[in-house]
Amino acid sequence: MTAGALFSAILGAVALQLVIWAVVRALRRPAAPAPSAPRPEAAAPTPDDRAWRAVRVVERQLEDAAGTQLSLHLAPTDGRPLGPGLPGQHLSIEVPVAGGPPLVRCYSLSGPAAADRLRITVKRAGQASTALHERAVVGDVLRIRPPSGRFVFAPDPGATPVLVAGGVGITPLIKMLHNGALEGGRPAHLYYGVRDHQELAFRAELAALRRAHPALRLTVVYSRPDPAAPPELRPDAVGHVDLDLLRRTLPAGRHRFYVCGPPAMMAALLPALRAWGVAEDDLRAEAFGPAAPSAAPAPTAAAPQLVQFVRSGRQAQWTGPGTLLELAEAAGVGMDSGCRAGSCGTCEVRLRSGAVSYLTPPDWAPSPGACLPCVARPTSAVELDA
Repeated sequence: MTAGALFSAILGAVALQLVIWAVVRALRRPAAPAPSAPRPEAAAPTPDDRAWRAVRVVERQLEDAAGTQLSLHLAPTDGRPLGPGLPGQHLSIEVPVAGGPPLVRCYSLSGPAAADRLRITVKRAGQASTALHERAVVGDVLRIRPPSGRFVFAPDPGATPVLVAGGVGITPLIKMLHNGALEGGRPAHLYYGVRDHQELAFRAELAALRRAHPALRLTVVYSRPDPAAPPELRPDAVGHVDLDLLRRTLPAGRHRFYVCGPPAMMAALLPALRAWGVAEDDLRAEAFGPAAPSAAPAPTAAAPQLVQFVRSGRQAQWTGPGTLLELAEAAGVGMDSGCRAGSCGTCEVRLRSGAVSYLTPPDWAPSPGACLPCVARPTSAVELDA
């Protein structure tokens, strides 16, 4: 064999080896994953999602010795199941009052999930809640909207749930204990602050939860304890649920806080938790009462804007810091309203032109092209269908 023929044979063998190596490598390579399906967007609310439904009061029960907190058990009148709601959500409910149209108010779900009934708990304070205490009886029919709200329990295996309640703020946290916070025998902490043993609600229910879930740690705090209280009703601490108490009693590790209480409690505790280093994603909060929005940061100054109420033929200059609903009322423009906190959707109105902003996202998602004047501020000149 000549040198040239030998060289050609060597090149051919090398080329054949390269081809075989490429084929083998291709066969061993894992198949490329199929393109993932796009994440579905949250479905827009349908008319049925927002519709009022009739429910019947099937049971009523006072939850505290002082008689200030009333639970109402509500069952559907049409036989269709009720959406159980997420732990922490609330119901918008029409409350009949003497001498006027019904008032719309929001009350937290407080009972375990069930298809045939929902439980709300109402503290006697204000016209609507007083009307429920005094006049809502078994057999009455009320109207509700489906559960809503962003203050919901979000399980995280890497964080221990810490639930902090002030007064009637216990109601959404009770539902969190029933549906989520204690699943799998995981540890959880509940700090519950009230004035004294007379205002301690759900005492028997909390005791049953502790028996069923030994990993639940309950700390009851009285701000004004009664020395005559029986030994079994004495508190674990005296004062308020504050950062010092939490630091002394919580074990080391990451915690996710769910805080619900009056604005004064929120104003003191939330900044303290942030300063302690609690990440924003581990700090969930909901205030209640007339000043509930004060749990949010203070609004910044904004430029004046012209607001036109088209159907009323009126206009007004918005100069802040109030809401569009407050501006309408000052201008003599009648607008429906309920919770005045962006939770019930009663004030929803079409936004004909312009843009608005919300200090915090409202619980009730307005329809496309609409806004919630009770929590909205204009960011340009706007025209409202009001």
